[in-house]
Amino acid sequence: ASYLDLSYVNYEWPEVAKHEFFHVVQQYAMARSRRSDIDSRETSLRIQPLHFVEGSANTVGYLTGFRNLGWSSDAMDWLVWQRSNDAKNWMTVNSADDVIRMMTATETYQPNEAFEMSYAIGALMYEWVIGTYGREGFVKLLNQLASAPSFDVALQRSIGLTKSEFYSKSAPYVF
Repeated sequence: ASYLDLSYVNYEWPEVAKHEFFHVVQQYAMARSRRSDIDSRETSLRIQPLHFVEGSANTVGYLTGFRNLGWSSDAMDWLVWQRSNDAKNWMTVNSADDVIRMMTATETYQPNEAFEMSYAIGALMYEWVIGTYGREGFVKLLNQLASAPSFDVALQRSIGLTKSEFYSKSAPYVF
């Protein structure tokens, strides 16, 4: 939103504008090659799963929205706690295997809990990408959205992991 409602201020507000702007960056990354194969939500999600759309926008928003990296980390932790608490009746996470199940579930918009958790779990997933492969690895992934036929291929071309490997390797960090 373009306003700050003082009756509803939480740890997210400094990152919101940057999060929303990053959606422009994501769309530009897909559209810059004038790809003609993005004709539906399903096609779009095949290339940019929801945990990437919302989660990586949160990663960028949180990591750039605060002057202190510790504040970014605290705010992201709060987001994960809040969303996990809200979704506790949907899916419990007690292990890295449960994290992988949630990663898979947050590839799409349904159910609503998957949509909501995509922001939190995705933020940690792409923080792991940046921490492991650097900003350059993350930018390579973003650049693959212009031509890769799927997210799996984009991952392989950019950081050398299949989607399954990405989930397995990042799950302990997310957990």
